[in-house]
Amino acid sequence: YMPEMDGIETLATLQERYPQVRVIAMSGKPSTHLPVMEELGAYRVLKKPFGIEELYGALEELKKAA
Repeated sequence: YMPEMDGIETLATLQERYPQVRVIAMSGKPSTHLPVMEELGAYRVLKKPFGIEELYGALEELKKAA
């Protein structure tokens, strides 16, 4: 858990201040957070716990999409 704001608030702030930044979000509650995070512009949302291979895969997809 994040101490000052949750992931959705962080993502909203990032999109407001830096709309060009692409975000790979991580969530322990993907069933409820996934639609909101995608709506706020998350490129991908990884479900915790995830393996390093899944993170690398998401980074490669992001790199190819750039």
